[in-house]
Amino acid sequence: MSGPGKRADGPVRIRFAGPGVYPVPFAGSGFAVVFEDDGETGYLYATNEDANEIFDALHLYNHGRPGQLEAGDELVVVWNGALKRGGVHYHGAFQAVVDFAKQRAMCRNGFPPADARWCRGTHDWDEALLVGLDEPRVE
Repeated sequence: MSGPGKRADGPVRIRFAGPGVYPVPFAGSGFAVVFEDDGETGYLYATNEDANEIFDALHLYNHGRPGQLEAGDELVVVWNGALKRGGVHYHGAFQAVVDFAKQRAMCRNGFPPADARWCRGTHDWDEALLVGLDEPRVE
């Protein structure tokens, strides 16, 4: 399965086409992630499955800085339904992870500060949240 907006039951590969909104619902879980590039910044949102309620937001990059996605780059969303954990992988590494069961989220730069209304902890990088997320194959 690939392409934004399709229900994920395995890795979802997205060919980044430039600024826009790329939703990835996790089939039957009640959860989704939405990647957004507004032309200035890249963000990942942890949402409900319909993407109409945002639980948390993670900053991924600023345009003009290292790490930003360019048109044609591949972004892969990986989901582990048993753990209710999803991650966004590009440039050869996971860049953000959301653990919906434990209400935790992290990104490489730890920004913005976590909102205590949903997130139980900081957004600082924690390798333990990668457990259960398989590194996507290069295609």
